[in-house]
Amino acid sequence: MQEFINNMREALSVYAPRVIYALLLLVAAWIVASIGRLIARKGLQALKIDERLATAEDNDSGKTVVKTLSDVVYWIVFLCFIPAILGVLGLTGILEPVQTMMNNILGFLPKVLAAVLIFVIGSLIARILRQIVTSLLVAAGANKLAEKAGLENVPVKNGVSGIIGTLVYALVLLGVLSAALGVLSIEAISNPINNVINGITHAIPNVFGAAIVLVIAFMIGRVVSGLLANILTGVGFNSIPKALGFSSIPTTGERTAATFVGQLAFLAIMFFAVTSAANLLGFERFSEIVQELTVFGGQLLTGVVIFGIGLYLANLAANLIRESGVTSATTLATVARVAILIFTGAMALRRMGLADDIVNLAFGLSLGALAVAAAIAFGVGGIDFAKSVLNRFRAG
Repeated sequence: MQEFINNMREALSVYAPRVIYALLLLVAAWIVASIGRLIARKGLQALKIDERLATAEDNDSGKTVVKTLSDVVYWIVFLCFIPAILGVLGLTGILEPVQTMMNNILGFLPKVLAAVLIFVIGSLIARILRQIVTSLLVAAGANKLAEKAGLENVPVKNGVSGIIGTLVYALVLLGVLSAALGVLSIEAISNPINNVINGITHAIPNVFGAAIVLVIAFMIGRVVSGLLANILTGVGFNSIPKALGFSSIPTTGERTAATFVGQLAFLAIMFFAVTSAANLLGFERFSEIVQELTVFGGQLLTGVVIFGIGLYLANLAANLIRESGVTSATTLATVARVAILIFTGAMALRRMGLADDIVNLAFGLSLGALAVAAAIAFGVGGIDFAKSVLNRFRAG
């Protein structure tokens, strides 16, 4: 028993000072780390990092960044004391891996700090550039120009100028992110992200070119649409639907035939612009689809025009026959109108490219039916004449 007590006393005499010293180091680590966190927070606040990183959507975003950076400083300082504490306790088995880890962390820490510094400074520069670009565009009247082009309901602060400023901010931030990742030299992380960033960067000129093409086409389309509608209204185009028998279409207002033609012109211009934009972006299949739709739209429009002309001629011929006063004028007018509509309908369908064989067959059957009907009518109407001729032949 006495030997056990002596061993305990000897162990306490050896390890008690180590434990007390380790506790003192732990308290010192906590004090120094807390002071470091306080200094880091005050320094970042003095530099107004929290205000600079705050956004209109989230005012606390800057404070969150400052708190995170301060906590990082706290734990880095605290971890620096861990090897000393383990060494005092004589835990060499744990000390060596911890020491290796700390050496790696301290060796990598300058790169992390450099990357963070690059990203923070780059973010500030990107925000400043966004404000400058947005302010210059607003002062230059870009928003008013966009409103004249029909872009008055842009759901973004500062309108089109704000969108362009945000694009500039995003481009600068991409470059900053690439530079920050390059400093870290972690290929497993940086290479895929850099590949994505490089792909986006290389696509930016084409995206801008496509956007410019679409914007210019949109503006030209609006001008051409309004100009064409006004010209057609001035030459009396709105009265054509009534002449074709479509009296329900208004001749005044915003739903006239001239307005519809103007909208078709706008749509055609935008189709060509979308094709050009798709070619710039490398969307070849999409460009081919748009081109096919454009060609089909042109054929469809031509077919509608042909049928419209046929409808006008059919109504004109029917009215002339009715006004002539000949026998069975109404029947003849209907026959003439149907014949002209069938003929022009076949031409229109052929021009649209819709089943040429079916159109030819239908047209042939229609003409055959008319020929058979004419033959039957002639035969039925000539019964008495044929009977008298046969009687004379027998009597003679």
